[in-house]
Amino acid sequence: MSEEKKPKLGGSNTTIGGLIVAIILGLLYYMGGGEAPTTQDDVVENIEEANADRGHLTFKPDTSIEKEKAVTSSDYTRTGYDRGHLVPAQDMAFSEQAMEETFYMSNVSPQDKDFNRGKWKELENETRNWAAKYDEIYVVAGPVLTKRAIKRFPKSKKSIPVPHSYFKIILDFTGKEDEVKAIAFWLRNQETEIPLSGFVTTIDEIEELTGIDFFPGLPNDIEEKLESQARIDDWGMTQDAYSVSFDPTTIKEFLEEEN
Repeated sequence: MSEEKKPKLGGSNTTIGGLIVAIILGLLYYMGGGEAPTTQDDVVENIEEANADRGHLTFKPDTSIEKEKAVTSSDYTRTGYDRGHLVPAQDMAFSEQAMEETFYMSNVSPQDKDFNRGKWKELENETRNWAAKYDEIYVVAGPVLTKRAIKRFPKSKKSIPVPHSYFKIILDFTGKEDEVKAIAFWLRNQETEIPLSGFVTTIDEIEELTGIDFFPGLPNDIEEKLESQARIDDWGMTQDAYSVSFDPTTIKEFLEEEN
């Protein structure tokens, strides 16, 4: 798709270090082939040539945040929660600098260790597969913060909420208009054996859950169609015997649950 036809997705620009992204109570980023990022629309990954090494990287406070307010890696020590990436380090493997900047603590959210290393990682891998297959995709990922947190830590500050759940939305806007597609996932922050297809929902449902209007810059007819559908077959996914269709009433029940 030509530059002038790329979607204006909405959301405000900010930086994590030098990496330009959009913050919408989560992170929006762009994956595809091309050069290193200079603007929001150029946050790219060259899947075939990505070779940056994360082995030497460590988590660190975001220097753009006031020191007394910045989360540190030690805040997570002995909490029982993983430092879960929102933008995965491997998605930024086209650049040592970009990958390093995914280790700022502003790109981290507390995740159950089995969830982080299990279903969330599986979804990250699937997203990279789609980026390679469809050339360019937009990804929005983040915690759901409209419900009271499971807990807060560290004890001294209680500044870090542990979310009950996370979402991820993938948009493919690079083909012809009739080939534009999107898929949304809502996952509880816990271990699960349910296949990924069992967590597919509509963008409309995620918007209700989070209170965020994700793609206000899309043409209205395209936005309404994309956000109201959950078509796993568009993404090469199948519904197996262990999966059930997502029930939208789950969102309402989730928000009404007592902690």
